[in-house]
Amino acid sequence: MKKTVSTILRLLAAPLVVLVLASTPLMFMPARGIPTFSPGLALDAIGSWFDGLATGESFNYTLGQTSWRLLDTAPRFLAVSFLYVAIPGALGLALGMALGLRARGREGGMAAHALDTLYAIPDFIMALLLQLAVLVCLDLTGFKLGRISYDATGGTAMLLPFIMM
Repeated sequence: MKKTVSTILRLLAAPLVVLVLASTPLMFMPARGIPTFSPGLALDAIGSWFDGLATGESFNYTLGQTSWRLLDTAPRFLAVSFLYVAIPGALGLALGMALGLRARGREGGMAAHALDTLYAIPDFIMALLLQLAVLVCLDLTGFKLGRISYDATGGTAMLLPFIMM
């Protein structure tokens, strides 16, 4: 029972901790060139966020000069994220099973060593290396292998997330 109460209290406290951390820059305002602690502005921002939950204002965000509503944009971003995971995952699983059955013995051991080496590289380093490889290829050959970032007007960038999966 005590553990359940503790878990519930943590779940209730977590959003409050996030709100306080997000409002931290508002807590320290410069006064005569010296940062001073003034929680009033941060408390006002947190209060207005709670007020915005009732009106739906808290679900709006601004990107550049354009304001967006989270409930309108989130389904599309969730669909893209699902594609980033589902397509490479399904193909990787199918190819992995096919290659695993095909390569046994010595070839399988060499493939396992190569994959173990790749698995040792952190994902963010691998993403940076892939982006760098695309840029180097573009500089050397003038051939663009793929888009390395997402642009809302240009559509979905699938190549590098596909390779990362």
